[in-house]
Amino acid sequence: MRGWHSGLRQWHGAFRHWQRALPGFALLLLVGSCITGAPRSKQLVDLFEEAAYRQDRNVITRFEKSELTIALRGENGADSTDARTLLESRLVRLTELSGISFVPLDHENDRPDILVIFEPRTLVDTKKNFLCLVSYRVSDFALAGLLVRIGTQPAIGEAQSVEERIGRCIDHEMMHGIGFISHPLNSFLRTVMTTHQGTTQRARRWTESDELLIRAMYDPRLTSGMNREVAEPILREIFIELVAETQ
Repeated sequence: MRGWHSGLRQWHGAFRHWQRALPGFALLLLVGSCITGAPRSKQLVDLFEEAAYRQDRNVITRFEKSELTIALRGENGADSTDARTLLESRLVRLTELSGISFVPLDHENDRPDILVIFEPRTLVDTKKNFLCLVSYRVSDFALAGLLVRIGTQPAIGEAQSVEERIGRCIDHEMMHGIGFISHPLNSFLRTVMTTHQGTTQRARRWTESDELLIRAMYDPRLTSGMNREVAEPILREIFIELVAETQ
């Protein structure tokens, strides 16, 4: 009986200790929520600005044409066929998000706005195992053309499926290609644009945040050449509206 009373007193003392500590923990949680729990519309503005600008280009850079021609070139192996199908499905979604129509060109001599080359090799660096590349032409701050290279071969020992390894590659590089020229490092929002995370933590497809960024980039209230200071209040308005739609 004495042992039972002793245990009860210890439990009661521990409970009183936690009672006294709770206000401090509550304050800590409140501070943490203030740091990471800013309104989602503000987080999206921050993510947009981190992804769309860089020191040497502090203006909106995007396509201004509502219709773009696109050509697919390269090998026709099994992985390439899967990659082409995947790319075509992502272009359909990109049209839904941006309002841009993509018109395929089939002749080798055509000069498309976007040229996608499937290459029978692995494009690798020391960190990512799989890497695609995009380069673009700019005219008067507007995007004028894209070259996208997609390696269709997996890295040695890579277990990812074609959809996993090439799907992220397509989504990541197409976001670069339509105006998001930088890799965000500080956002709390999950995005396919990050490169500093491990392969298991990176988003493999466009997240909801990515899709909202694309919709914002091609909102008619923005235009190529608009500087950061002019665009910011417009972006705040756009993201408040987009977040309201998702709730």
